[in-house]
Amino acid sequence: MKLAFPAIWATLGVMFLTNARESPRNISLPNVPLISNLDFSQFLVQSGHVDLVRPERQNVGADSLPALGVDTAPNIDKLWQDAICRGERFLRLMSYSDYDAGQSMNPPANTAQSQWSLDDLEKWGYRIDSVPEASRDFEPGGYWGIGPHLRRALVSDKCNEEGGLWTASQIMHDKVHFPTPEQEWYQGPDGGWRRSTGARFTMMVNPQGGIIAQYRKGIAPAAKDRVPPVEDYQLPPLAKSSDMMWALWERDILPDSRRKVQFFISLCVTNEETTKIIYRALREVGQPLSGTPYKFEMTTDQGKAVLGSPNAVGFAHFLIQHKGQLGLKSIANAYVFYSQTWHECPCLLLQATVVATPSPRPTPTPAPDPNSQEPLAAKVIAQLVTRDGKRSVVKTHTLA
Repeated sequence: MKLAFPAIWATLGVMFLTNARESPRNISLPNVPLISNLDFSQFLVQSGHVDLVRPERQNVGADSLPALGVDTAPNIDKLWQDAICRGERFLRLMSYSDYDAGQSMNPPANTAQSQWSLDDLEKWGYRIDSVPEASRDFEPGGYWGIGPHLRRALVSDKCNEEGGLWTASQIMHDKVHFPTPEQEWYQGPDGGWRRSTGARFTMMVNPQGGIIAQYRKGIAPAAKDRVPPVEDYQLPPLAKSSDMMWALWERDILPDSRRKVQFFISLCVTNEETTKIIYRALREVGQPLSGTPYKFEMTTDQGKAVLGSPNAVGFAHFLIQHKGQLGLKSIANAYVFYSQTWHECPCLLLQATVVATPSPRPTPTPAPDPNSQEPLAAKVIAQLVTRDGKRSVVKTHTLA
C-alpha cells in the first residue's frame, strides 16, 4: 500500500532543523504524524530519483549475489525456517494486548512489560557516554552513509552536535579509571559484587520517532572476551538491547512524544546469521543487495524472516515489552539496502505501524482427560489432494 505524504512534512522538516540546536529535552515539538503518514515509499526508487545501485551491480542477478552471507550448507534452511517462525511469533505478540502477550510468554505472566527503566542502568554497573564525531557522520563516504535515505523521508540527517535531532549515546558496562578490566567490579542492588563485562550499546534516538542501533555487543559475548572471562553467575539480569533502547528513549524523548515510534534502523549489519537471512530473502525475490532499499512486507516469508533475524529481535522486544508507554505497535515492512560507504555493509530498516485494536489470543486447547470414559472426537490424520486438470478432490482420512 502506498502511503500518503502530507505537505506538512516539508514545513515540519524546516521547523525541526530550525530548533535543532536546543536540547532534546527542551524542544517544543509540533504534532508529528504517526507512521501511517510518513512516506517510506520515498526510500524506494521513484521517477526522477537516481538509482543508487552502482553500475557494476546493475546486472547482478539472483544467481550471482555477493558471497557475503551466502551459505549453501544444510543448516541455512533451519536458520531460515527458525527466523520465519520467530518473526511470526513477534507479529502475534505485537498484535496482542499486554495481558495476552504476557500469557503467551514462557512461563505465562499477567504482563509482557519489561521491569527495567533508565534508573536501573547505574545500579547494574552501566554508564552512558557520548560518541565520537566520526560515529555521528551520516553522509556518503562517511561512517554510516545513510544521509540521503533520511533526507528522502524528511527525517533529520544530523546529530545534536551538528545541528540535527539525533541524540547519539553509548551505554557501557564498565568502570572508568580502573587500571585493568579485571579490577572493574561493582555492587548490584541485590548486594552482590560483579565484574564489569565490557558490553557496549551504541544507539541514536530522534523525537521524530526513530531509533538507530549502530553497534551492539551484548553482555554474554562481551563477558567471554574479557581477560579472564567474566563468569556466568556474575552477569547482570539487565542485559537486553531492547532495555538499553528504552533507557535512551526515556532519557532523551519527551513523555508526550514517546508513543510516536515510527522506525528502527540497524546500521552496518555484521551478524553472520542476519546477513545470511538478508541475502536469502533477496535471493528468493531475485534482487541484489543495493543502495536502493528493497521492501519486504510482513505478509511474506521473507519479511518475517528478516523480522526474526538477530539484528531485529531487540526492536521487536522494544514494542512488545513497552505497550503501556508506546501503545500497540507492530512492524509493517522491512527495508534492506547497503550503506553508501566503502564497506557497503547491509543495513536494515523496520517500519512501525499502529495496531488499531488488539488481536484475540487463540484459546489453548485443553489436554484430554486420560480418565475420561467419553470417546475421543474424530481426528483428521491425513488429507490427500488429487487433481485431474479440471478439479481438485480432497480425500480426508479420520481416526475415530
